[in-house]
Amino acid sequence: MPLRGLTSFLLTHRRRLILAALCAALSAVAGFYFIRSLFKPDTGLVVGYPEVIMDGGRVVFSPKAPFSAAVASGLLPGRDEVLAVGGQAVHTSRDILLADARIRDFAPFPVDVLRDGADRRTIMIAPVFTPTRPDWIFVLAFCIVLVSTAVLLTVRQPDAGGTVLLVLASLFYLVFTCVKPFYYESLLANCLIHLGKLTPWLLVAFGLFFPSRRGTPGLRAAVITVMFAAYAAFFGARIGLYARWIGDGTEAWLEGYRLLGQIGNAAEGGSYVVWGSLMASAYFRARTQKEKTQLRWILAGILVALPPYFFLDQLPIILGQPAIRMSLGNIAPLFLSFIPVCILIGLTRHRVFSLRAFVTRVIVSAAVFLLMGGLFAVLYLPLRGYVETGYRLGSPAAELVATALIFAALVPLRSAALRLADRVTLRRPSATRSELERRNAELLLIVEELDRQGRRRLQGRRLADLRSVLHGIAGGLREPARRVAASLTALRGQLSDLPEGAVRAEAESAIAPGLEGSVRIAEILRAVESLAGPSAAIPAQANAETLVRSAIERSRQKHPSVRFSAVFACDARLSCYAEELIQALCDVLSNAAEAQEGLAEPVRVRLTGEDGHLVMEIEDSGPGIDESARRRLFTPFHTTKQGHQGLGLYFARIIVERNDGSIELGPGQHGGARARLVFQIEGAG
Repeated sequence: MPLRGLTSFLLTHRRRLILAALCAALSAVAGFYFIRSLFKPDTGLVVGYPEVIMDGGRVVFSPKAPFSAAVASGLLPGRDEVLAVGGQAVHTSRDILLADARIRDFAPFPVDVLRDGADRRTIMIAPVFTPTRPDWIFVLAFCIVLVSTAVLLTVRQPDAGGTVLLVLASLFYLVFTCVKPFYYESLLANCLIHLGKLTPWLLVAFGLFFPSRRGTPGLRAAVITVMFAAYAAFFGARIGLYARWIGDGTEAWLEGYRLLGQIGNAAEGGSYVVWGSLMASAYFRARTQKEKTQLRWILAGILVALPPYFFLDQLPIILGQPAIRMSLGNIAPLFLSFIPVCILIGLTRHRVFSLRAFVTRVIVSAAVFLLMGGLFAVLYLPLRGYVETGYRLGSPAAELVATALIFAALVPLRSAALRLADRVTLRRPSATRSELERRNAELLLIVEELDRQGRRRLQGRRLADLRSVLHGIAGGLREPARRVAASLTALRGQLSDLPEGAVRAEAESAIAPGLEGSVRIAEILRAVESLAGPSAAIPAQANAETLVRSAIERSRQKHPSVRFSAVFACDARLSCYAEELIQALCDVLSNAAEAQEGLAEPVRVRLTGEDGHLVMEIEDSGPGIDESARRRLFTPFHTTKQGHQGLGLYFARIIVERNDGSIELGPGQHGGARARLVFQIEGAG
């Protein structure tokens, strides 16, 4: 790729490239720690945190994870005081961490405990190989969802409002999820964990920008500055306490560290509430059906994921009492996966979606599930006893038969209950006149959107066909033109053998026009292929100012003697085929630059907003366009300039219309000509 093209590409796609680099780097870090977690011996003594508490100088086993190798081997929560691990004496929770780090294989190791303050015994713990447990698959699936969210938003909507914040939130939580098993391993791991804890605050910042900006720029900047300054202070204090605890093992540092962690978890819960409130208020203030649908998806993810995750996983940790410290562990990602999935669907593939029907269905399904669980608990023991005594079946056949019979009865009951609940809860009263008008308005918006997409596809096919024709013509003529030029050049070389005279001069004069014509044909073929340009298959959101700056930069390189001045009075984004639109702008700018050749004044470019539309104006001070020529400006192969093919403006109009815009040329305010391009601003109208 030539240097000029590479510079233009980097300018146009710099945000996408930066986000892609972040995706690659942080995904690599997360992948490294995730693979390590699969092959790390799981002792159950350290599951992120040391699974002990200090009670009057005693190191008491107090697990947070409900299922672990230590629990399975016989250690009793709250009753066993850990005295030694693998022969190494234990006096503090830091000793547990160091002893766990020394276990590198899966051979059973001894743990000396004092049970109930009197019974000293040794318990052999066999470390677990993580892939033998299915819950690691939940973590892998969640990580894939987070990576997919970050990558797809980077590819599809790099310039959309809030995309950077969502990509960072996804990547930071990806790192947090994969580094979590090594929470206390080192200062680096602890810093990475706290990087992931930025996620809820990034979501709050996202709520200030999506679907439209809240408040004044100064207010947004102040809120974001206060949030991240407070988190920076929290991060510094917590890392300082951790470093001191690692250094000398004093439990006071760890107690302060955990106290700050409980405060941080409570603050995270509050930040999720703030984010949900911002999304809900945005939903009631949304101006377009598209925004409403996007926000419905996001709110659905919040309602499904956050309440069970917070109450079942985070609340026990915040309360911190040994008897209720059990959390969901690796099952928590099952709930959290709904948030990135719903955000991704809402932003990239939003469709008509009823939040009320969705939430009602979730509540009904949960109630039916609890009812089935209660019936199972009531029926299981009597039915198992009946099978054992009546059919003389032992374990596990009796359990399997009893379970199969109960499920055979409950599954049809579940389906019937859901159908009945749908009829009762989802039945709507007869629509009022205002409701019908609202629905008709929504249907009209949908029809308009479908019509717009249809026009885009039609213009896209038209542009693709024209490109194919031009590339085909250029490819078919290139080789014959090359052969004619080679033959004439060879014939001209043979004329040197003729003596000087009238015959030789006459032959050379006959060959010269042919050689000039072949050179001209080659130039025309190159120009035609350049005008045809590459095809862009995927529309994406792009910043209008970035597009115009890229086009001006290319035009400066093509017309170095012409000056360009630009005024950007509108900060908006377009849903467009970015590279094609830059090509169209370059064609219009080239026309203006050629008219401006030799003049001291610059080509003037202005970007403004008018009634939900983006207006690009390109004006020169050249000779202008007469009325007769103006009517045929967009006719293919019509040109008034020597050496031109008459395709630039024709291509520009097709590309602009494909991107839901319009273009017109007329006289400028100060003489010359003015091109006016009008586009629908993304999210307006």
